[in-house]
Amino acid sequence: MNEGAGTIEKPASQKQVKADNLIIRVMPKEFFGRDVSVSAPTKLPQVSPLVTQPLPLPKPLPQAKQTLPKKKKRGVWFIVIIGALLLAVLSILGYFWLQSVQTEPIEEPTIIIPEPEPEPVPKPILPSRGQDTDSDGLTDVEEELYGTDYRNPDSDGDSFLDGNEVFHRYDPLGFAPSTLLDTGAVKEFFSDKDGVQYSITYPAEWSTFPEINFTWFSSKTTNFPPRFSVEIHEKDLASQTLKDWYEAIEAVGNGAADLKNITTKNGYSGLESNDQRKVYLNVDASVIEFTYELDETKVINYSQTFQMFVNSFSVQP
Repeated sequence: MNEGAGTIEKPASQKQVKADNLIIRVMPKEFFGRDVSVSAPTKLPQVSPLVTQPLPLPKPLPQAKQTLPKKKKRGVWFIVIIGALLLAVLSILGYFWLQSVQTEPIEEPTIIIPEPEPEPVPKPILPSRGQDTDSDGLTDVEEELYGTDYRNPDSDGDSFLDGNEVFHRYDPLGFAPSTLLDTGAVKEFFSDKDGVQYSITYPAEWSTFPEINFTWFSSKTTNFPPRFSVEIHEKDLASQTLKDWYEAIEAVGNGAADLKNITTKNGYSGLESNDQRKVYLNVDASVIEFTYELDETKVINYSQTFQMFVNSFSVQP
């Protein structure tokens, strides 16, 4: 190996041996027999040292103004607390209400339809009494029938009222023993065709219409005049009372509450209606029915005459 190429170490081994700071380097095998020249080391260009200038400091950021938090008014907190309490109470109440709704069945309301009230039974229109100017018991119409003074209650001055004398069939224009038959103001009717022979007194101006078991006595003063009637009914049993017969025949189920007991001037027992326009007399096995029917005016003008008519009834032997 040439000199100046460096020291050539024998290749004792391929390994590096370190001993006591002695470094033995071994040439690699591939470099054996080659011309090795050592060149001088190349100098690197000198670089002028960098002159470092201090960087400018950053400008300080403007500091934000520190604002202290405003104190909230106490009233706002009070409202908030009260609202929270109310909300809590409502929540609790709502909870219990939901529990009650869920646990208890909802009952449907019962709709009760009231029954319609029965229509009131119309009260019967009672007929009015005829005018009696002198209050003697005879209407002014009857005063004309018997010839008495409608302004004088005692036409003959015998201290008896004109109506009372007509009821007992006495003469209201004369003294006793004069009767209505004596004055000609009334007549007697005799019947022997109705199973019961009887006589009865009626106004002389009236007409009679006899039929089987039935007789009409009617005034001629109007187209539909007032009239009295006499009708004969046979009882099933002679021992049957007048009330029993009436309740069974005339007023089934109604009874005889609207009738009162009477006894005629000739001693016959009977029943009379409250308005005195219907009378039933008990005669052995028969019932004699008397009826006063009104005319179209519906005014009772012959009440005292009807009483005289019933009281004059008499069974003939």
